[in-house]
Amino acid sequence: PDSNSTSVRPTANRRFESAFTMKRAAADEGGKPKKTKPTRMASGKTLEQERRVLGDAVKGRLSFEKWTIAATTHATVDMAPDVFQQVVVPNATRVLGDASDANAPVVVARITGSDKCGETFGSSKIKCGSRMRTWCMHKCEVVYRPADAKADLWWTMM
Repeated sequence: PDSNSTSVRPTANRRFESAFTMKRAAADEGGKPKKTKPTRMASGKTLEQERRVLGDAVKGRLSFEKWTIAATTHATVDMAPDVFQQVVVPNATRVLGDASDANAPVVVARITGSDKCGETFGSSKIKCGSRMRTWCMHKCEVVYRPADAKADLWWTMM
């Protein structure tokens, strides 16, 4: 080929160029959607910060000793009603009592399965163990008292 003729590019470069061109066109049309600020709860924390507080309460009670896990699977936490509604209830398998009633004496939520427990408390907060064995939260009962804005967490490890 002479210097004035256009050469055919290899297929890999054409694929790369088209992907690059598509991304550029998408950015020109509207770009990436703007990130919105996370909404704050009544406590002034974001939903994710409240989830981390719950996860830290669980993680603080997990105690691994040599070959077994200690039976300290209970924690009491402060929990605002909106946190209970937005963090616990969507992941609950079963809810006993009216979760939206602030005058209810007690509301019990059952969370079953490691995946749902992980979504509620954070997947790294529900595990402990060693290289030989890892235990993970399997089931959790959240006994919520709306009048006190407190919750008792009871869970089993598997």
